[in-house]
Amino acid sequence: MTRRRRRRPGDALAPYLMILPGWLWLAAFFVTPVIVMVSLSLQTGNFIDGFRQTFHFGTYADVVRTYHVQLVRSLVYGAAATAACAVVGYPVAYWIAFRAGRHKSVFLFLLLLPFFVSFVIRTQSWNVVLADHGVLLGPLKDVGLLPAGFHLLATPYAVIGGLTYNFLPFMVLPVYVALERVDPKVIEASTDLYVTEAPAGPRARRAPRRPALTVYTVLVLVWLLLPIAVMILFGFNDTGSKVNFTWQGFTLDWYRHLFAIPNLTSALVNSLTIALVVAVVATLLGTPIGLALGRHRFRGRGSVDLLMFAAIAAPEIALGAALLSLFIVLGVPRGYWTVVIAHVAFCIPYVAITVRARMAGHDPTLEEAARDLGAGPWTAFRLVTLPMLLPGVASGALLCFALSVDDYVITSFNAGRTVTFPLWVYSASRTGVPPQVNVMGTLIFAGGLIIAGANVLFSRRRAA
Repeated sequence: MTRRRRRRPGDALAPYLMILPGWLWLAAFFVTPVIVMVSLSLQTGNFIDGFRQTFHFGTYADVVRTYHVQLVRSLVYGAAATAACAVVGYPVAYWIAFRAGRHKSVFLFLLLLPFFVSFVIRTQSWNVVLADHGVLLGPLKDVGLLPAGFHLLATPYAVIGGLTYNFLPFMVLPVYVALERVDPKVIEASTDLYVTEAPAGPRARRAPRRPALTVYTVLVLVWLLLPIAVMILFGFNDTGSKVNFTWQGFTLDWYRHLFAIPNLTSALVNSLTIALVVAVVATLLGTPIGLALGRHRFRGRGSVDLLMFAAIAAPEIALGAALLSLFIVLGVPRGYWTVVIAHVAFCIPYVAITVRARMAGHDPTLEEAARDLGAGPWTAFRLVTLPMLLPGVASGALLCFALSVDDYVITSFNAGRTVTFPLWVYSASRTGVPPQVNVMGTLIFAGGLIIAGANVLFSRRRAA
């Protein structure tokens, strides 16, 4: 017989109080900017006479007529990348869920490693790999396996491949979570029905081995980690110019002269301090939301879920433009703190979802038992629930830090004169990215590995 949880005074109000701070932030810096952007899009006028709210929908038709080629191309590339992520990602998620055994956390960690390296640096690494005479195509052309005029960069295949690479972890993770919830007995039953001629004995009920699926998963992980390896390797490249595309020898000079470019150093400091502030604020606002969604049933829960999903699913370019519209309308000068505001807005849902997933495995009767034994609400939460939540909270904070350091699109709209690491790298890519960028990316990656590894060890020690 299942024990029904007693409702105590204040239980009905608790989820709303937990959600309120984060909800207010998202209402102010996600919902409101979108409303402002839509309102501005329906105005008519010019910069001389001014603009008036006329609800003129003809602007949308003008945009479609003028930019229909770009719109269709974006939709086609997006659909192709989504299909590729599904096709490539599902076998990986299946293998991790049902074949990785006690090493699941290791493979999930490998899957998330690209998040510890800036998106711009990973893209630059792919430029090194796929350049006409780069580390991949160059040797193949030299031995005659590819024609001299063959190229991949600046083609639809490269664009779709890049989109697939960047978004593949976002496909694998939710599919893995869904597969984890499948009852193992269902899988065992389907295996028994499939293996009709298996020999008798203790091996008869074992699932058939899938070495090909194991090899496939390893190859996908190698593909995800290849740009990181290139980034680390070319941090030691003894190049004599800003063009860091071909290997010219080994050197440690770039580590010795890491801070030789003042503007690059300043951009790195901006990115790291912004990410630190964002991680703290987003964790403080997102954790109560995840806690409320994971442990309470309350009116409006579906609306909060919808808000979280909308904030994650919103295209970065739309969110960046919406926030820019809000800051312009309010006359807020863009700079360091507008970047912080924008990053917190898109990081809160990630913390909430991470904490909520952690709450899914929590037995609520443990805290209820502590309260029955005389512990107050705060004492029960501090001694029972919080220790269990800490790995999820730490994971959410680390994810926020990585997303903030990595962000380019939203930052480019709202940075003003503030230059962050991704903005500097992108602007430098037009003339040549110095090796110090690879070194800085390597050090950030190593720092993220150390923190993530410490979090994993902490989680295992608590579980033991």
